[in-house]
Amino acid sequence: MERRDFIKGIGLGALAAGLGKSVRAQEARAPGEAPGKAAEKAPPSAGDDFKITFLGTSHGNPTLERFNSSTLLEFGGKKYLIDAGEPVSALLVRQRISPADIDGIFITYPHGDHMGGLVMQFVQMASFRRHDKDKYQDRRCQVLLPGDDVKKSIADTMRILRFGRGIPDYCDAIGFGDGVIFEDGGLRVTAIGNDHMKRRADGSARAYSFLFEGAGKRIVFSGDLSNTFDFPYAVIEPGLDLIVCELVHFPVKLVVEGLRDKAIKHGCFQHASNHYCDVVHGKERFAAFSKQLTFPAELVDDGTVRTV
Repeated sequence: MERRDFIKGIGLGALAAGLGKSVRAQEARAPGEAPGKAAEKAPPSAGDDFKITFLGTSHGNPTLERFNSSTLLEFGGKKYLIDAGEPVSALLVRQRISPADIDGIFITYPHGDHMGGLVMQFVQMASFRRHDKDKYQDRRCQVLLPGDDVKKSIADTMRILRFGRGIPDYCDAIGFGDGVIFEDGGLRVTAIGNDHMKRRADGSARAYSFLFEGAGKRIVFSGDLSNTFDFPYAVIEPGLDLIVCELVHFPVKLVVEGLRDKAIKHGCFQHASNHYCDVVHGKERFAAFSKQLTFPAELVDDGTVRTV
């Protein structure tokens, strides 16, 4: 489909249809399968890949080059968001992905730059669902929020803004704590609390890192960490295929000291300070930092895609 056909200003219905056609056109058929027959999605198995698209990679403020934190993870035929900073739903559309095609949303912690786009994501999910009711009739989205208090706050915000009566009923919203928070076929997600935010009176964390495991692969998303760099060291062994780590809230020497010689295959750093995001000197500054590590590392941009 030509770009000019995709972006014709003829309404949301046409856009939703265009997104559907764009996605369906990319779906592979099994050998000998009749054209037009939808292939059933098999559960994840050894050898399956994680595809990671960095939608927004900025620190707390958007910049000319970077939007707020949001990452698209695709695995086993499903699509998940890690954080939902603005303008996440618009960035999905730019990837030719309907916001209604998201199967799960994981929020690391309740600050605006990590979940400020969540309400609009819900609104756009509803809009796109209305224009393809057959496709989405039985489709549900798991929404994992860092605590029941955060779940209530989002529901209240939806009502205050008159976006329905709360979190959409096709979203299974769960307030989570430490431990395994999600299992779906071959994918398992574990939350590890950190001290980026002050803990609740009962000692439970408000901010989390995530460990994603599937098809024999292991990926850590650090979320925001404390100024002591409280990375989830306990889950590094037996090895990590990738870390996605922030780089703004602590002295970088703590990263080098903490992660050197650890069983990590690759590092994608984001949510970095302006020192590293500077368009003139940022790359050389990051190179000076990364050469101190014992694994390959890169500073990712909005739109960077990596496969693990």
